[in-house]
Amino acid sequence: MIVRSLPSAVVALVALLPMVALSGCDGGPEQYSYQSDVYSPKTVTLKDTTTGEELLKVDVPPGQQLNLKFESTKTEAEKAGSETLRWNVTPWGDTSLVASSVVKVPPASSRRIDITLRPSPEPRPLPSK
Repeated sequence: MIVRSLPSAVVALVALLPMVALSGCDGGPEQYSYQSDVYSPKTVTLKDTTTGEELLKVDVPPGQQLNLKFESTKTEAEKAGSETLRWNVTPWGDTSLVASSVVKVPPASSRRIDITLRPSPEPRPLPSK
């Protein structure tokens, strides 16, 4: 009898582990990167969904990526009514935010990120000398 109930107990335990592990978890600050290439050049727009206002609009050049990092957890941002966004454009693979711009944005429940593809192919910019 114990042997037969053991598999169902293991299944139940495995099913409950994610709920226990995630209870009270806010997920931490959000961070995203959007890469553009010659055949998929992207424009990234951050909008305030309560007003429709465009808070940030970046045409990401081919061979580059836009890095976004929202500084607060979702719970902190909701309580404060806003949060800080750090962003920059870097070569592919570089997610550092060392030389970043900063903008105040609404919490996650009141914002949206839209990705638009520009006409392609779009040549890569020439390296600066």
